Amino acid sequence: MLIYIIHGDYISTFRLPKEVSGNYMLSDIDSDGKNRSLINISGSEGKWYFNSNFDVRIVEDNLLSEKKEIVPYNFYTLNYFEKEYVYIYVLPGYEDNYSLYEVTNNCNIVIGSAQTDDIVYSARYIAPKHMQLSFENGVWKIALLEGKVPFYVNKRSFKGNLLTDFDQIFIMGLRIIVISNKLIIMAPPSSLVINSKSLFNTSIKLCVENKKSKEIVKDFYQKKDYFYKSPIFKKKYDEYEVTITPPEIKSESSNSNFLSELIPSILMGLTSFVSLYYAFANYDGAKENQESFITNIIMCIVFLITGIVWPFIENIA
Repeated sequence: MLIYIIHGDYISTFRLPKEVSGNYMLSDIDSDGKNRSLINISGSEGKWYFNSNFDVRIVEDNLLSEKKEIVPYNFYTLNYFEKEYVYIYVLPGYEDNYSLYEVTNNCNIVIGSAQTDDIVYSARYIAPKHMQLSFENGVWKIALLEGKVPFYVNKRSFKGNLLTDFDQIFIMGLRIIVISNKLIIMAPPSSLVINSKSLFNTSIKLCVENKKSKEIVKDFYQKKDYFYKSPIFKKKYDEYEVTITPPEIKSESSNSNFLSELIPSILMGLTSFVSLYYAFANYDGAKENQESFITNIIMCIVFLITGIVWPFIENIA
C-alpha cells in the first residue's frame, strides 16, 4: 500500500511492503522541518492497521479510535498532540484503475461534485465547481474555482496556474497527470463520471519487447526491484610502503666533552675542600658546636666526592 500524508503545503508518502507483517512507525516532517513520529502501523492476519498511541490518536466521526484497519482509497484523520490534525490517504501498492483521455482543441474542463460538471468527482469536501483545467495552444492551465480544499501538484501546494508535461495533480484522492494533449485520470472506483465532450477516451500502448524471445513484458519492473538492499560504498585507500629506521647509536664521548665536564667538577671540588678547611679551622672543641661541625664535614665530603669522582665514573660507563 502507498500512504499519502497530507499537510498544508506538501504531501509525503510511505510505502508498505507487499507482505503484510511486521510493525512500522509512520513518520514525517513538522512545520519546523524536523523529523517526527506519527503513528504505528502493524500487519496481522493479512491486514494492515493504524494503532493509536499516547500522543497521536485516530479520529473517526469526532470519536477517538485505538485501532483502525487500513483500507485502500480511504481517508484517515490523526490528532497530533491535540493541537494539529494530520490527514492520510491510502492507495493500493499497484494501481490499474486509470483512464487516458486526450483533447484535440482548446477547451475548459470543470471538475467538481455537480452532476453538470465536465468531470464529476464524488468525494468529501469537493465543491460543486471545485477547480478548472484549461488547454490553450498546447499548454495546460489550472485554477481553483469554488473549492476550499487546495490541490497539490507534484506533492506540493500549487499557487501558480501553468502546468508542464508529467505534472501530477492531487485533490482529495483524485489524481490527474498531464502529458502533451492527454490526461491520465486515476480515482477511487465508482467515484468518477466524465461528461465533457472535449475529452476523448484512448488507450495506453506501452510495452517492452525482448528481442531474443519476442516476449512482451507488460510491467516495467520486476518483483525484486520494489524492495532492495542499499549498496555499500567503501573508500579506496592508497597504499604506501613505510620503513621505520632503528634508533641512532650513541656516539662515544670525546676527550673535549670529558674536559668540559671535568673542569666544573674540579671547581666544585675546590669549593668543597675550602669549606672543609674552614670547618676544621673554626671548630673550638666546644660540645654544643660538635653536631654542627660533624654535619658540615659530611656535606663537604659528599660534595667533594660528587664533584671530582663522579665524572670519571660516568665516562667509564
